[in-house]
Amino acid sequence: MKASLTAHEIVVQWLDDNGFDGLASDECACEVADLAPCGSIGPDCQAGYKTSCPGGDECDGACDFHILPERPQRAVVMEQSYADTNPGPAAGPPAEVRK
Repeated sequence: MKASLTAHEIVVQWLDDNGFDGLASDECACEVADLAPCGSIGPDCQAGYKTSCPGGDECDGACDFHILPERPQRAVVMEQSYADTNPGPAAGPPAEVRK
């Protein structure tokens, strides 16, 4: 075991320990697994959460991901069973189709 950690290792450990996916600034973003590929962590870098690139006005869509300061909201999908969506021949057509 090493006697001390480098600044890079301390940042990686802190991000992992606190559930962050990487760092971001107005100029760039990087994941924990490839932290600071540019060679340094800038003074304005902030911890954040990975999300897919939204494109639009704020981004040209050329990147693979963004790191946001707040965790993105995930859509909750309610699952229905096959029987709920396909009642089968015993039930007949929907009421609005029946004569």
